[in-house]
Amino acid sequence: MHKAPQNGRPSVLAREKETCEDQYNNPAESMSLKNDVIMSIDLSEQCNIVNLYLAGEEQPQNAYLPFLQNITLVGPKGEAVWVTVLFDEGAMVSVICSLFFEKVKHRLRNWIPSAKRLRMANGTIIPSCATWKGEIEIAGTKAHGEFEVFDSGGGWKFLFGKPMLHAFKAVHDYQTDEVDITGIGGTRTLYNQSLARRPSVEEAIE
Repeated sequence: MHKAPQNGRPSVLAREKETCEDQYNNPAESMSLKNDVIMSIDLSEQCNIVNLYLAGEEQPQNAYLPFLQNITLVGPKGEAVWVTVLFDEGAMVSVICSLFFEKVKHRLRNWIPSAKRLRMANGTIIPSCATWKGEIEIAGTKAHGEFEVFDSGGGWKFLFGKPMLHAFKAVHDYQTDEVDITGIGGTRTLYNQSLARRPSVEEAIE
């Protein structure tokens, strides 16, 4: 038994394998065993890999896709900013990436510094940079809303959270992957733009 060098790590005990003079090690068998172990690990890891987001890639027939939709943010003097949002019923606030916000804030105006701190799914707490309040339009239907601003790292531009879905009285039919919204201007049926197979909007037939 020999004490392993610490190298800045907690000390551990290393045990050397005892060898016998008449013991024969076959290099070919060792290599074969090693390859079998590596292959087993690789296959196991690949079986546990799941695509979290599939938008923008060629999809399997039965893939579940994030619900994407184009919306318009309206500034105080009618300035329009178009952005593709991700509908996220699990988000307790609507949030926009600060990288995108920096490019459009001069058109939106109506934003103020924010004192809110946002808790991520992994428990990390990130301060919000700003809050914006104003009019949001989707397919000719409008509602008043607000969003927080923080750096998403470029993973997305806008998460359309539960408060905004509530403001538009959104109802998601998961069987057809369509969302009915109601606001100033009437009721509309939105199709998931991740599919890109048909028009994104259709007026609801009353």
